[in-house]
Amino acid sequence: MNVSWITSFWVYALALPIAVFFYFQVPEIRVEAQSQTAKEKMNPAVYALVVFAIILVMNSIAISVRFSSIATELMGASFNASNYLALMPLLGIAAGFAFGFVNKLCGKFTLYLGIACFIASNLLIAMSGSSFWLLVAGLFLSSIPGSWCFPYIFSNLDTLTTKNTVTLATSLIFIGCNIGNFIAPLAMSAIQLMTGSSALTAPFYIFVGVLVAVLIVLVAVNRKATA
Repeated sequence: MNVSWITSFWVYALALPIAVFFYFQVPEIRVEAQSQTAKEKMNPAVYALVVFAIILVMNSIAISVRFSSIATELMGASFNASNYLALMPLLGIAAGFAFGFVNKLCGKFTLYLGIACFIASNLLIAMSGSSFWLLVAGLFLSSIPGSWCFPYIFSNLDTLTTKNTVTLATSLIFIGCNIGNFIAPLAMSAIQLMTGSSALTAPFYIFVGVLVAVLIVLVAVNRKATA
């Protein structure tokens, strides 16, 4: 399906009314200054979340960047992938709106569910060497995890840190997001070499393995903490 490139910008424009709604309806959070009587150590779990943020953002960027190349390989040089990529912010916004309901329903399993969506997304893209619609399904599914994982992390960050370190912890996680954004192209090149394959979809099998390992470790740590 080819649509004029102008349509892509109209899709982005749909986000403007949502931004106006948030500006007038969502109250500004005011943080009261607190005196710090002693220097407190950061919980090591925060650094693990920073690494997790790097992986998630790096994977998201890799999917967005690699989608165009894979789609062109499948559909031909005249294919316009921007129309599908333009839908990603809207799908992310929709997933963000659903976060409250999902979090209320699933609780701590919300994070597991977000990672599982990312695993499924990478697996679909990895297997999309001859199927454009598997590729599209993987792309659209990848818009969900960030809208569930990061809100869950930030809403529960105060359980891992004290009030005096929560601001620093939040900043570190955002720095992790920026690092993931920065190293994504380098990481994709390195992972491509690791696979020993020239297939554009090959690196996503590695991402599947990494995210499965992250999920297993997360489940094990949570079980140990609640035992």
